[in-house]
Amino acid sequence: MKICFITHAFPPEKLGGAEIYAQRISKALATRGHRIVVITQAPFTGISSLLPKVTFDDGIKLYRFYPVNIFSIYRAHTKPVLLKGLWRILDFVNPFPPRIIKRILKKEKPDIIHTHIIHGFSPFLLLSTIKKLGIPLVQTIHSYGFFCIKCDLLKFSGKPCHSLPPHCRLYSYIAQSALANIHKTVISPSQFCLEMHKNQGFFKQSRCIVLPNPVADENFGQQKNNPGPETKFVILYAGRLTMNKGVHILIDAFTQLQSDTAMLFIAGEGPWEKRLRQKADANPNIVFTGRLDFPSLVKLYAKAAVTVVPSLYYEPFGNVIIESLAAGTPVIASRIGGIPELIRHGYNGYLFEPGNSIQLKNYLKCLMDSPPILKELSEYASLSARQYRICDHLKELEKIYVTAI
Repeated sequence: MKICFITHAFPPEKLGGAEIYAQRISKALATRGHRIVVITQAPFTGISSLLPKVTFDDGIKLYRFYPVNIFSIYRAHTKPVLLKGLWRILDFVNPFPPRIIKRILKKEKPDIIHTHIIHGFSPFLLLSTIKKLGIPLVQTIHSYGFFCIKCDLLKFSGKPCHSLPPHCRLYSYIAQSALANIHKTVISPSQFCLEMHKNQGFFKQSRCIVLPNPVADENFGQQKNNPGPETKFVILYAGRLTMNKGVHILIDAFTQLQSDTAMLFIAGEGPWEKRLRQKADANPNIVFTGRLDFPSLVKLYAKAAVTVVPSLYYEPFGNVIIESLAAGTPVIASRIGGIPELIRHGYNGYLFEPGNSIQLKNYLKCLMDSPPILKELSEYASLSARQYRICDHLKELEKIYVTAI
């Protein structure tokens, strides 16, 4: 089967978990004999970047080009709100990306198209173009970008949106009108994310499937380093350093621990890094590692006693959670979004109220003071991760493709 993935970003260029997922499954499907084509965005590097550049990576044929706009999607986090709004308006009406992609699709003639996050590619025009071509389409939703302009359902104050503000209601109405009867098959990584879309009126006529993201095989079989009486109790955060991820809440909780036997590793990068370093106040027990490659991150999962996911917004899923569980490391996470579908409180981790640093601190202290509880959580973490093996995910995905065709 020839499968075309269309996604706003693709490693080594990264913005979040969606492109990691797209890379992981595209490479895995290639090893199963499928022919894989990926269409993604390139940063602006001059006029030549406007035309698709073809490269090959582990059996994947990659098309990268810069879809004309006022800035690259990879630079969006550095731009003020008004410019981001203008970028989004232009993305509504920009005919350039769909035309380029249409040419690629006519040349490649895929059996099926699997779209992920497609902002920057004029999503409404692109999906309409795909429908006219008559190629079967599967959509995976990774965010709330069809009805939230910021994509994360988070107010500027840092509080989750319980109801859409006027500008997002208008945006949602436009999106519903543009996407009516386009998506026959929709995949969501969590029931929560799917219900949020349905509650806003999306995908009423679609076949909707909940299929959790998979964990890479490299996560399994790592040598777990449980903390002993003379070793540091390692707490890990892995992910983007942005306000909605709540890393500042974790730093508050860690500071409240007032322990010389604990260390906090913060792995990742993002626009809040400078602010978070200032908040850490040069604490020698808080280590910022920067972005790590996947093998290094896997080793850090195994080294950690616990991983913390302190999100303030409705996480659609949480790849970090299942990666940590596969390494035998329990997770303390916010009780929000799709996270409670992955963490059973008291079984493979703990859930705390979003933004509550005191509650988070108490759970951290509990595990520091109770090695038997930590060991039990670690054992169940490994067991609970088995349901996310990539081999099972690929079999389900292939069934979805066959049905969609």
